[in-house]
Amino acid sequence: MLIIDDLGYIRKTEQESSVLFDLIAHRYERHSLIITSNQDFEHWTSCSRTPL
Repeated sequence: MLIIDDLGYIRKTEQESSVLFDLIAHRYERHSLIITSNQDFEHWTSCSRTPL
């Protein structure tokens, strides 16, 4: 199980967003993943300089 806590705490660079996307894509339908954020879901794209 991987837990990513408070996703929107710090805005990520394009490279950091890409690594995060690759990690989530790799784990998709294979392993448990929990993502938390203090932001509403519709504002999650503001966590990154480019949309996830």
